[in-house]
Amino acid sequence: MHHQSEEENVTFVFKSWNLIYPVELSYDVLGEHVQFPWIRPSNLISTMVRTGELRLLLGGLPTLQAAAGVLEEFWARYKAVFPAHGVFRKISESKGTVKTSQLLPILVHGDEGTTYKRAGMLVIQFSSVIGAGSNRAKAQPGWNNDSVAKSGIPLNLLKNAVQTRFLTFLCPRDWGCPKNG
Repeated sequence: MHHQSEEENVTFVFKSWNLIYPVELSYDVLGEHVQFPWIRPSNLISTMVRTGELRLLLGGLPTLQAAAGVLEEFWARYKAVFPAHGVFRKISESKGTVKTSQLLPILVHGDEGTTYKRAGMLVIQFSSVIGAGSNRAKAQPGWNNDSVAKSGIPLNLLKNAVQTRFLTFLCPRDWGCPKNG
């Protein structure tokens, strides 16, 4: 089937192979671009919860409840190194409504990539801090808080970027996007 634009053709193929992820796009002003599309991490994480795929941010553990001990351990270790981080002030201000067992630690990364014609492109993505391990220390299936306390929280290095990195923002350099670095 032929559509009017290349974008419609790509969308048709993606839909026919069930490659469309049901995440809500956000549209904001970026310079002269009034309807600039991007994916809010909160929208993507909400979709992961709704579709049962939060495990992608929890090192393979199926739910937030199953990962509670790992998350508590992560934040306890993080607080020992960075006690003045703003997340701990927010937890304190919440008077017990925010718990470390419910907070997902993520890393946000921005870098310049290139398009198919070698033009510059700002790329923003995020990934989970908690992963499936690394080649040197692979996590065992069904790992639990006891194994985490003994061996450390598995790094997010074992799988490929498509499985561990989540794109939120692409901006061509000539659109006046924020400078990286």
